[in-house]
Amino acid sequence: MKRLLRFVRGDLARYRADVIVTSTNAQCSGNANPSYWRFTGKKNVDGAIREAMDEVHTSMHTSANGKPAPNAPKIPSVGGAVAIPARGRLLLPEFRVQHVIATLVPEGAYGYGNDAMRQSEKQLSECYSNTLLLAEALLSQLQQQQATSSPPTPFILAFPALGCGVREWKTSRAAEIACSAIFNHCSSSSSSCSGIGEIHFVFFDHGVFRTWVQIGDKMLSTRGDKEQRENEFTWLV
Repeated sequence: MKRLLRFVRGDLARYRADVIVTSTNAQCSGNANPSYWRFTGKKNVDGAIREAMDEVHTSMHTSANGKPAPNAPKIPSVGGAVAIPARGRLLLPEFRVQHVIATLVPEGAYGYGNDAMRQSEKQLSECYSNTLLLAEALLSQLQQQQATSSPPTPFILAFPALGCGVREWKTSRAAEIACSAIFNHCSSSSSSCSGIGEIHFVFFDHGVFRTWVQIGDKMLSTRGDKEQRENEFTWLV
């Protein structure tokens, strides 16, 4: 199946997609604590999505006293991902978001040695592959629920630039890992992302957008032979 890979400037919390992705912590509390020094005076994707879900300064899964709810999902390891049903403004027809996938992105690990960096890069790659696996499972559920009619076509999965915020990844390296993870996962014979028609990256910051476009164009143009590239992805900026 040929997929559309699209890089676009925009606000992921106001983006039309079936599933959107955010970076969070193991308790899925994200930036529920606005006084945490990494969030002070800053805006990020998780905060924008939280606001769109009418949960400003609260966890996506907290009780009234701010503590994790009994049924709150937890991400067991770095690189893992969980699906959270969309709420609030995300459910409006112009956005149509049905789920938010929260993934536990590793720290950039710069200055901690080559072994630590390789481990972090592996975990960041797993954020993408695990998210793709989870998105395909959500698509399968949607198809079962709508057995009498076709699901929304195409199924759109939208990512931010994972790691390029408080996790402090270098923009170019984060882009390389993201593109490589998606290319490799979707071309694998055992890949389960065949039903995902479009994979979008949505960038609020122009500098990040420009760097990712350059990296994505370079990596796609040098991937395999011309026939392979034409059969795998349509590249749109």
